[in-house]
Amino acid sequence: MNATGVIETVASCQGHPAYGLPPYVYFKTTVNVAKAIEKRLREMSSADEFFAHWEIEGRFNQDYELMFLLYSPQYHRAALDSWFPAIRLLLSRRRIDADLSQLTEEIKIAVKECSQ
Repeated sequence: MNATGVIETVASCQGHPAYGLPPYVYFKTTVNVAKAIEKRLREMSSADEFFAHWEIEGRFNQDYELMFLLYSPQYHRAALDSWFPAIRLLLSRRRIDADLSQLTEEIKIAVKECSQ
């Protein structure tokens, strides 16, 4: 995401099944770029291009700057609501990795479309 030149990642995690931690990316960008990514995510989700649903949520940081969280509610629920979150995420590892690879490409496309 940082390679796009218009997104600055603040924190991220590819997910750690051993600890029951789901994947996410917390980042800073313009509203227009975040909007373009969200639009792309919705288009891809409706075409069933991802194993899980992914979305962007806006949040203000401690300095009242608007930041964005890219995450999968499905993987977050699996980590938080399950008696055995590590096992559920571990079983999803290949799917998570495939989604993260696809997300990389979709973000590049969204940023390119946004800059045109």
